[in-house]
Amino acid sequence: LSALEAAATGTELVLSDRSAEPEYFGPAATYCDPGDMQALGETVLTAYHRPPDEPRRAERRACVAAYTWQDVVCATLEAYRHAQGPRVVHVDATQSKKAVLDAAWKDVLAAMALPTRGLS
Repeated sequence: LSALEAAATGTELVLSDRSAEPEYFGPAATYCDPGDMQALGETVLTAYHRPPDEPRRAERRACVAAYTWQDVVCATLEAYRHAQGPRVVHVDATQSKKAVLDAAWKDVLAAMALPTRGLS
């Protein structure tokens, strides 16, 4: 999520080439091997010194335009549902982000029989 949040602001991205991130960000980010400290350092410095490029910033912001907190909650719940078997969860699109997240995690915790203290 941190890469999506950074991309939403147009921030230069240096991401792992060992993950699924290239599928999400494509050419809008710079990639390197996170296990290669020299390559990581060089890539971060290159990104840091890169002159501002508004088309690239717009491309990064466009990468995240389709992702909303509600999408993240639904995808997370779907992963839990898949792991735990079928369940039905209703999310009201008019709720605040916090309410949607709280409701979703309450359902997940209930499905896992864990306490829901602290969630309103």
